[in-house]
Amino acid sequence: MILSLIERNLKLYLRDKMGVFFSFLSVFIVLLLYALFLGDNTVSNVRDSIGQDITGIEELVTTWLLAGIVMISTVTVPINALSIIVADRQNRIMDDFYTAPVNRNHLILAYLFSSVIITTIMTLTNFILGQIYMVFLGYSLLPLISLLQITGLIIVSSFTFSSFFFILTFLFSTSRSYGSLGTIVGTLVGFFGGIYVPIGVLADTVQWVMNLIPIAHSVTLFRQVYTGEIVSMVFQGAPAQVVDDFRRFFGLDVAYGDYLMSSELLLTVLIGYGLLFFIISSILLRNKKRV
Repeated sequence: MILSLIERNLKLYLRDKMGVFFSFLSVFIVLLLYALFLGDNTVSNVRDSIGQDITGIEELVTTWLLAGIVMISTVTVPINALSIIVADRQNRIMDDFYTAPVNRNHLILAYLFSSVIITTIMTLTNFILGQIYMVFLGYSLLPLISLLQITGLIIVSSFTFSSFFFILTFLFSTSRSYGSLGTIVGTLVGFFGGIYVPIGVLADTVQWVMNLIPIAHSVTLFRQVYTGEIVSMVFQGAPAQVVDDFRRFFGLDVAYGDYLMSSELLLTVLIGYGLLFFIISSILLRNKKRV
């Protein structure tokens, strides 16, 4: 039954061509901003901070950007994927499910799993296109171990943000009102992910707040994998303090004062957020007569 419901949700999502387009809209916006404004400015900032004659800076900035784009997909795609729930409620299709021999838990899991599958596939598509873009620019592909790590992070991040936006579907009764959520999130995700401007530009208090939300943990993990080799090459022989300052300024690490979160802890927290959101949604479901 769950597999049939998942298949139904996947077909509904793919049938909505505009929904698929808007899943990529934030990615297009970031690419456009990067091409017109952010690219040269970011490269100049890096050169000013570590030296004008160091090679590999353009590749470093490109990988830093692509990591952010992949993360953005894991945030924006679930919003559109989960719009099926709101549409089913608005069109009274949910009533049909209630009169059929369908377990409510199976129904909810099908919605959530559908979102995770859709988000993973769409984000992997962005990831592959990004690697093709790297080759086009003459840069190196990520090594195999990094490709596997990125794939794992995409799945984890897709689960976390699908669980989060699953909670928010309880707040909307029409597809039109729910669509406003996608507009707001699509606008803000680049800021909270430290993509439009590096997190180091912001005030310390703002950095603290941003580092508490799962977006920061997700994008940091993606950046660590994406930029691992190129950072070592660009900063070869540089003082440890210079490398540390760069990593904090451009969001390659999550730090609270002098405390630096390890990659393992970042991943644990990100998974923990996903499980917490899933538990909350389950509680809300048990206390609600209708999904």
